[in-house]
Amino acid sequence: MEATTDKFKRAQEYQRQYWDQTWTNKKSDMFQKAKENWSPEVELLKTLVVFEPKIKILDIGCGPCGMINFIDIGERYGLDTLIDYYVSHFGLSSKVNWIKGIGEW
Repeated sequence: MEATTDKFKRAQEYQRQYWDQTWTNKKSDMFQKAKENWSPEVELLKTLVVFEPKIKILDIGCGPCGMINFIDIGERYGLDTLIDYYVSHFGLSSKVNWIKGIGEW
């Protein structure tokens, strides 16, 4: 199925609405819940990947509280089409390189 520009823009608007309505006033809760959610996956990833200081990690479609926030080593990148919005509304970590871009296609 091919994504049209109009459908993609609508999907992005729905994403913004979700984050605004659900989490804008509960940022600390959001990050705590995300940390609890991602903790088992991060631990599993550590058994599969050798994490060393020179490692580079990319989280595609990271959102404001993706797994990339909870990995504490290496050069980290978070890619999302709404990254400007997430940075301005959720105060994302300066330890991650945030990139505005599309990873869905």
